[in-house]
Amino acid sequence: GDIVLMVREFEPDAPFRNIRFWQPDVEQNEDFPFHPKLVEFLEPFGTLRFMDLMQTNDSLIETWADRPTAEHQFFHLEASEGVPLEWLCQLANHLQANPWFCMPHAADDDYVRQTAEMVKRLLGPDLTIYLELSNEVWNGGFEQTHFFTRIGREELGVPDYQMPHRAAYVKRASEMFAVWEEVFGGLERLQRTVGMQASTIETAIWTLGYGDYHKNFDLLGIAPYFGYEPFRTANLHARGDLTVDEVIENLSGFIDYYGKRKIAGHRALAEQYGMGLVAYEAGQHLLDWQKRREPEPSALTEIFIAANRDPRMKDLYRQYFDVFFENGGELMGVFASIGHYSKWGSWGIKEYLEQPDEDAPKYQAVIEAVKQAKH
Repeated sequence: GDIVLMVREFEPDAPFRNIRFWQPDVEQNEDFPFHPKLVEFLEPFGTLRFMDLMQTNDSLIETWADRPTAEHQFFHLEASEGVPLEWLCQLANHLQANPWFCMPHAADDDYVRQTAEMVKRLLGPDLTIYLELSNEVWNGGFEQTHFFTRIGREELGVPDYQMPHRAAYVKRASEMFAVWEEVFGGLERLQRTVGMQASTIETAIWTLGYGDYHKNFDLLGIAPYFGYEPFRTANLHARGDLTVDEVIENLSGFIDYYGKRKIAGHRALAEQYGMGLVAYEAGQHLLDWQKRREPEPSALTEIFIAANRDPRMKDLYRQYFDVFFENGGELMGVFASIGHYSKWGSWGIKEYLEQPDEDAPKYQAVIEAVKQAKH
């Protein structure tokens, strides 16, 4: 929960300065400001996508002066712009994990260049850098999609049926990647990723077919979630008798059918353009589409949450991993690390940092898969 400090009285001639919050029994280390148990949680993973830590969605960053620094009072609040880049490089170095940076959609060239220069200066030389422009520039729930739609229509003259937001997106991504390539003196350490909408291959077709910008991408990224589509949850409401057992059984079928269709189709398109296939996000997507905005969680939401906690979810995730990699996937970013389950979704592979492993079936599956991949 939130922590509030209220100062009710102070001496005007000697006001408080340099205020710090520290948790009990946690070493006070301002040079490495990450909770040791979070660091321990992240240790198994070889790549970390910093989309949320960079406050990518609806970002307000336009210039280098807008960026967060260690001197800011708050991070990751509504008025903030994410965690300082220096800290992200520090975390990647400490864990020897490849960073995945999601650049702000409205950032100017100077911001892009200074970001690349800082990463080159601070990041360990053996780490690969995954680059992506913003996040899900097809999702109408995010400002970045509307931002690029306006550019595609007004500046590029792309009609709506040709997805103007995608045309503007790949153009700007190519420009951004060119700056990074110049700063790093080549592409050896860079993996230039272009994000697609997994549910429809048309998004990828229009995106890669616009000009010659596909030549500037190394990886095609999708989020091949498995779960019920909105029309199916509407049918479930009409029935009113769904059980956790049925959810688990249905999800197994969804993984085999939808997973193979979405993944294999995008893999074929990626190969056509000489690109690899990765999942920028992945996992279950159990969400009550119709009632998620109501004040209290619906009965369907409670069933979906129970399914996420069911031990059989571990087997579903292992099945899901097999389908992804057997159909050409190369790297999967499971969404998300830690997160409370609610009407907005059950995203975390753990619900809280110190949740026992035996109570987190998705975490168990992910860790087993990571260990298997390392061996």
